[in-house]
Amino acid sequence: MSQRMTWAVIDGANEEGLLPFLAEHNPPHSCLYAEPLQPELIALAPYLLEVTEEVAAWLATKTSPWGIYLHSSVAMKELRQHLRKFLQIQIPGEEKPVFFRFYDPRTIWDFCAVLSDWEIHSFMGPIEKIQSVYDGVVREDGFENIRKQFPFSAQSRRKLFVLEQAQLDLLNKQAEARYIAALTGVMKVNYLPCLSILASSDAYGLLDEEKRRREMLRKEREPLIESAVSECFYFCKSKGIEDDRSIRGLLSLMMDKQVFSIEAMPARWLSLLNDEQLPGYYRAERLLKQELGHIPR
Repeated sequence: MSQRMTWAVIDGANEEGLLPFLAEHNPPHSCLYAEPLQPELIALAPYLLEVTEEVAAWLATKTSPWGIYLHSSVAMKELRQHLRKFLQIQIPGEEKPVFFRFYDPRTIWDFCAVLSDWEIHSFMGPIEKIQSVYDGVVREDGFENIRKQFPFSAQSRRKLFVLEQAQLDLLNKQAEARYIAALTGVMKVNYLPCLSILASSDAYGLLDEEKRRREMLRKEREPLIESAVSECFYFCKSKGIEDDRSIRGLLSLMMDKQVFSIEAMPARWLSLLNDEQLPGYYRAERLLKQELGHIPR
């Protein structure tokens, strides 16, 4: 049996330094997209790399959602052939297959969680373990207890992976929850009172009093921010305002004006945002320019 090796699937769209690294070090690698590759896709494509010492050292410095590690005993050619089966999948409501970035560390585990045991086995194929390292969290799984139900060589005969509606709904809910959690974190950093106060040798009493005041304000405002982010997201979704820039901008407006619920929004805001004859992003930008004079970044 061949020796188990470590591979990495690296997303060129999320790791801008990939192509320069390949050009300089040229580790064993292959693009997962079929050739000939359109010029505009070369830098955005996913690449399969053998994790040499140089690759391991380089990836250890990365904080981007660059991709995932794979452990397998098969050769690169066979592993690439297997992975290519999942670059496009069929989802409900779409006549044609859609591109699927299974190698994104932010979604790989959510995807695995909605699969049946047989689908997990088929997805893993010759892969013995998946590992992700992102945002300070290391996670890995070989799904041994699931896979032992099936012969190792057993594989689905489907040429295209099909995601059912219930699975797609779960994935969308998980993605929304992650987005809301990340946005909540940003709003807390930007709008909760800071507790760090410059020390002053002749005003310790005043500093302590100010710190207590800020701590109290943080405790009062934190749940308001959490509920405001969730409310704003689902309100925007219901009104066709779906781009990240508009959602973040509207939340910044709410925080700046201390409006912590949709119900508390001024009537003039709601009148503009509810006008669905206009594109969602246009309504948001128009309101932001009227109220703030600019669009927050």
